[in-house]
Amino acid sequence: MKNILFTLALLISFICFGQTYTIKETNHNQFTGETTIEIKEKKRGYTIPPADYTRPSNNKITQNNLAMSRNIGRSLQAAAARGAFKTARQKAKDIISIAGKNLNEFKYLVITNISASKEKDIIKIRKVINSSLAKTNFIVINNLNNLPEDLKLNSNLALYLYIKSENVNWPFKNVSLSLTNANGDIIHQRIVNHDRTASFLASLVLQSIKMHPHKFNIEKAKNNSKTTIENSNNKDEAIKELKKLKELLDLGLITAEEFELKSNELKKIILN
Repeated sequence: MKNILFTLALLISFICFGQTYTIKETNHNQFTGETTIEIKEKKRGYTIPPADYTRPSNNKITQNNLAMSRNIGRSLQAAAARGAFKTARQKAKDIISIAGKNLNEFKYLVITNISASKEKDIIKIRKVINSSLAKTNFIVINNLNNLPEDLKLNSNLALYLYIKSENVNWPFKNVSLSLTNANGDIIHQRIVNHDRTASFLASLVLQSIKMHPHKFNIEKAKNNSKTTIENSNNKDEAIKELKKLKELLDLGLITAEEFELKSNELKKIILN
């Protein structure tokens, strides 16, 4: 029996090109002389592929690698088009440019509002504003409750600054700046989107104001103030005239058509 098992093991090893197997007798019938054996493959430290496994050809592997490279390339191109690889300085841009504008009629720059997600960011942004504009000819005002007397009398002496920082698609932030006159007309707007700190991005949106040539001209400011007062007086007179017309209409001294015609002219002055 042992000779038979030994011969069988050699035969299996030869057929399977050196693979190693274990042979175990599981049952022996003493009446018929039949013996049942169990043959198991001895593992060599790795998983043997199943019978239906087919190794990919080198050509197919190369094609897969090329396809993967193309997909990565397209993704990188799309990211570059979105500005993903630009620095914060490169991404800062003007929405309304300050270039070529004469700001010499403005003496003050009032920090009207700073908004950010964290209080500590607001404090840092305010410091950046003051340090960035310290070398300009603007007088920067931080306290709205302590305005100079000339500015109280004439709000047109100042430009009004707004900076807003908001989180978008963490860790990216949008930081925007708006500069207006007393009437709310936008003089300058600048924005940047990046993952740098809010205070650093604030310094970038302040760059155009920092570099803009400015020297306060009191004569130009007086002329603008005079025009403003004249316009204000004209509006006051137009309001008084409109009230008189309404009284005349109520008394029946003028027709509705006459009132409508004259009031339309006065409204243009009042609403201008």
